[in-house]
Amino acid sequence: MGWQALRGFIRKEFRQSLRDPVMQRLIFLAPILQMLVFGFALDNQSKNIKMAVFSKPEDVVIGRFVDKALASGWFAEVDRTAKDPFQVIQSGRAEVALIVKDAKLGDATELSPVPVQILISAVNVLRAQAMESYVQAILSETLGLTQLQRGLVSLETRILYNPRMETSYFLIPGLIGIIICLITVLLTSMAFAREREVGTMEMILSAPISKWEIILGKAIPSVILAGINSFMTCSVGAIVFGMPFVGSLALMSLVILAFIITTVAIGIAISTISETQQQAMMGSFLFLFPALLLSGLMFPVENMPAFMKIFAEINPITHFNYIMRNIILKGGDVEFIFIHTGIIVLIGAAATVVAFKNFKTTLN
Repeated sequence: MGWQALRGFIRKEFRQSLRDPVMQRLIFLAPILQMLVFGFALDNQSKNIKMAVFSKPEDVVIGRFVDKALASGWFAEVDRTAKDPFQVIQSGRAEVALIVKDAKLGDATELSPVPVQILISAVNVLRAQAMESYVQAILSETLGLTQLQRGLVSLETRILYNPRMETSYFLIPGLIGIIICLITVLLTSMAFAREREVGTMEMILSAPISKWEIILGKAIPSVILAGINSFMTCSVGAIVFGMPFVGSLALMSLVILAFIITTVAIGIAISTISETQQQAMMGSFLFLFPALLLSGLMFPVENMPAFMKIFAEINPITHFNYIMRNIILKGGDVEFIFIHTGIIVLIGAAATVVAFKNFKTTLN
């Protein structure tokens, strides 16, 4: 008798979980799609590095170095037209710069060694470590170990923006965005589904308020709570981990506000599409899991295939990470911040349109 009751209960749970076509797709189709996406996109190796080279145009040895760098597959492009090494790295057009001043590597002698300087942007610590070893390996292969050992080349490496290569300086700006996104999307994705299941949606719809007022009434508390939470996480990053805030706190606050509003809009859009809390929860995780992995925090966006970078570029966390690292570590490039904040705002506007169109003013 006990086994029959248990068997009947199990059958009931299967029917309840699988009777909804939306849940069937979420349970069976979503994992396959995610596996395909992540299998193509996630790669820990540092590739597609942008490098700038500053040397005399007639330096044959540097020409061989550039050829070897491009042939290695580690470097995507080598810019030899830039004028200012620091500016080209500050603007993000290059991640590493090789500088040979007032001499040619082929003319190096023991009496007059040629100074070579490597500038590396350590905004992404994992890529910075790889870039240093890649450049030195290719340089050694080009020059030959004997030249380096005999001191014909004086090599100096300078790490910018994170001289001590602190991993926390790279991770914490990204973690701020992830924590904000988790709170806002999870809170707001359940907003309307919960009202439908509890039975209070009818009262809300019968109240003398407009559709926009209902949506704003759900969104504003989440924006305020996320704002308080972002202040606390930034404070912990600065006080506990010693995160250097080089840029403008006011500018960073505006960027955080834009990001919070966007993620709240995404959560509201998920909530208006979902009929039940179970669907809302699955929908929020279906968004959050790829968004977190494709944000560039754990796996560099630069390593992804071109068709996968599209998903990273329509991910608000990706652009938020770019901006936060730029403000916190570099001091904030206004044009760079304006472009990426604009993309975040556009994503938020698209999510708002989806939420407004899918919000039903009737219970049927």
